[in-house]
Amino acid sequence: SDKLPSIQDLAGVRVEAAMTLTDQDRVVEALREQFGQGMDAVHDLRDGAHAGYRGVHLWVRLDSPRGAWFEVQVRTQLQGQWANMFEALADSFGRGIRYGEKATVPVVQEVVEAAQRLAIDHLAAVEEVQDLWRATRRTGGQDHESRLVALLERLGSSSEQAQRAAHLARDPSDETLDRFISDAVDVLYAGLLGIENAVRSLSQEKGA
Repeated sequence: SDKLPSIQDLAGVRVEAAMTLTDQDRVVEALREQFGQGMDAVHDLRDGAHAGYRGVHLWVRLDSPRGAWFEVQVRTQLQGQWANMFEALADSFGRGIRYGEKATVPVVQEVVEAAQRLAIDHLAAVEEVQDLWRATRRTGGQDHESRLVALLERLGSSSEQAQRAAHLARDPSDETLDRFISDAVDVLYAGLLGIENAVRSLSQEKGA
């Protein structure tokens, strides 16, 4: 009757920090090496295919002590706050939405889909811009400029604005793109936190 061996993870820990996507990969790699795990232990969930959830999970399987299985979730700040917000939605409108199930109420399903689009489109684009900007600054080259332009246009910049900002990213003294990224991250984080708080307040009122 002992079902412990069938449990995927007996314990879990979450790492969240202000970091780029490249930083996130490095943290996961450092943890993988620390625990002596193979590449198959890394589960990259940043493709938007998991109900909007984004993060990288490391499944650690240790032989000693026997059955020491645990999971380490590594998230950026935006990925973590989006997950908290979506968890609040799931608590209020059904846990199934975390696994791709549709909400039974149409207006709730619209909210769920909007939250998923926010993660897959906007949050992903902001984090990619942040990552490419850092790479461009680090190398001082033009390798990433075309990708930066495409992402900035996706976030609402005109073609001319995007090209100018991407070009300025190579100038260490210019802070145009720094401010844009910082503001975008702050606005998204505050918006996600606001949605989470509003949903939890609504849930408490319904419970009362």
